[in-house]
Amino acid sequence: MHDIGKLLLLNRYPDHYVQIVDKVRKLDISFQEAELDTFPFSHTEAGVLLAEQWKFAPEMARAIRDHHLPWEDSRSRAPVTAFVKAADLLAHCLGFGHLSGFQSLRATSEEQMKSAWSALEISPADAERIRSESRELVELESDKYSSGVSG
Repeated sequence: MHDIGKLLLLNRYPDHYVQIVDKVRKLDISFQEAELDTFPFSHTEAGVLLAEQWKFAPEMARAIRDHHLPWEDSRSRAPVTAFVKAADLLAHCLGFGHLSGFQSLRATSEEQMKSAWSALEISPADAERIRSESRELVELESDKYSSGVSG
């Protein structure tokens, strides 16, 4: 839900957003940088507008807006923002939610994840358990969808 602005931009401007994805992959820049090269706003700003229009809880709108802020800025915000940021980073670290060719995003997320564990006061042992369980759960769900089995 935190990247709902990406879905909005992809839906409204599919040709532009395909170019954004290519730019991120080829130029090794963030989605926000590529979006701002194309539009006068990023997916976080588009997502907040949608969240406000759909009357999301204010905490969720803030998480959508702030999930790419540096940890120093995120920790002073609502706790949900820190957890959304951490979950987003973890997904990128594990290679979920994007196609191949985003190795830099994965590497950057790995580096930032160290700060996430620390900021959330999660021990190295618990961090490894969370990573492992997350990977297993996503792989299990992926297997369900790829084999056509539901439930």
